[in-house]
This record gives sequence, C-alpha cells and structure tokens, in this order.
Amino acid sequence: MKPIAVGLLGITHPHASARVRALREIEGVEVVAAADDDPRLNYFTGKYDMEAHDIDGVLQDDRIDAVMVHSKSKDMVSHALRALNAGKSVVVEKPGGGTVNGLLQLAKAETQAAPGLDIQVGYNVRLAQSVTRAKELIDAGTIGNVVSVSARGAALAGEHLTAHLNQPADMGGALWIIGCHMIDTLVSMFGVPETVNARVRKSAKLSNESSREDSAAALLNYPDMSAAFSFDSHDRLEWFESSRISVYGTTGMIEIGILPQKLKPARSFST
Repeated sequence: MKPIAVGLLGITHPHASARVRALREIEGVEVVAAADDDPRLNYFTGKYDMEAHDIDGVLQDDRIDAVMVHSKSKDMVSHALRALNAGKSVVVEKPGGGTVNGLLQLAKAETQAAPGLDIQVGYNVRLAQSVTRAKELIDAGTIGNVVSVSARGAALAGEHLTAHLNQPADMGGALWIIGCHMIDTLVSMFGVPETVNARVRKSAKLSNESSREDSAAALLNYPDMSAAFSFDSHDRLEWFESSRISVYGTTGMIEIGILPQKLKPARSFST
C-alpha cells in the first residue's frame, strides 16, 4: 500500500516538531517536505530530514496527500484553502485562524471540499479518553438529565507574555489560542449553544500592554441547561492540570480531568 505523504505549510507553531515526530511513529505515514518564509526553515527541515520548499513547491508535489498547517494564525486559513484547492486533505493547527471570519471561511470550505478531501482543526482535548468516556456515560443517562456544567481552562503563568500568544493579527491572546481547547471540548460534548454571554477582562494589576487578556468568563446557553466556562492567563500549575469539567445531572455528576486524565462519576441512589 502506498504510504500517506504529508507536507507542512508553516513550521513556526510550537506544536510543529511534536506533530512531525508523532506522524513518523504511525506506520504507513511519511512527512516529506515543509514550506515557510521563516529563516528557521532550513534548520527545521535539516533536523527532521525533509525537503525545504516554498508553498507552491509543497502544493504542487504529487507525492503529498495531506498538508498540516503550522503557520502563524493569520496565515492558517489562506494556507488551508490553497491546500484544498490543490487537492490535499488538511489539518490546521488550532486555533484555526486569527479571526472569527477566518474560521467561518474554514467551516464553509469544509462543506464545499471535494469528495475524499478532509479538513480538520487540530483540537485534541475532545479526544482525551476521560472526555470521550464521560460523553458516553452522559449519553447513556448515567447521571440523568444534564442540568448544568462548570468548566475551567487556563494558560501557564508567564505564557501570556510569549510572542505566540500575542500575534498582532489575532483577535485574542491566551483565551484565543489556549482557551479554545476547552470551548471546543464543551461544544463537542453538548453541541452548539443557542446563545453565549461572555466577558473578557484585562487587569492592570496582573499585566501591562505587552500582553492580551488576563481572564474571561462565558455562559453557554442551551434549551435545557447551561455551561459556565472560566479562564485565566496566570495558572501556576503545569499546562492543563487545573483544567477540568464538572457535569451535574438530575441523578448524579461527573468530574473530568484533562492532564492528568481523570474521570470521577458520582451517582445518587436516593428517591
């Protein structure tokens, strides 16, 4: 069977190296080329033993079946659209683009993609076993009807100062690039809400103009339930340790941990 050949458009996203290593652990997958106008391209391609090209070189390479977009957020949508037009399936690193309009373009492109072409944004928290198993239990009615959900997400303290979370063309910072994981997970579990009430805060006590938002809160409103999401950019725990989801139902509750993964159902047997 012919191996699946993958090319990269953009190598500056922090996940690019890990994605290459992960793909090469999959039997039948090859990562063969990368393109970027960043001066680090030759170092990256030399380190991972792949060819350095410009964007057209990757898109016109008949060997390449799929493209992974690991560019700056502002270029993600245009790279993805070009790859689809070139007949390549696409995985776009999250957040998928720099603005809501860009994400809407991406969603529209997915509905219009040619048969056999796939396009996905690289959200992986929704695939955590703790999350997928919790969804199975909820769908099976283990905790009755869901009444409310409480979710938390955060960025590691100091990460809010990095260039990656302060890209000038992005409409947000830590919430946009890190908090999107938990928002996506809530939507994957409970569907698209009818409405959203949200507030994003910048605090002079916590940071200066060199970074974006410090905290945020959102209420996702569904016909028969509500999901509350809180986020901040100053977490002293590592990565997703403090990120969690608590689901409350009419006959019990489920607590979901992300990293480390945790699943704790609690059911009431009282009448």
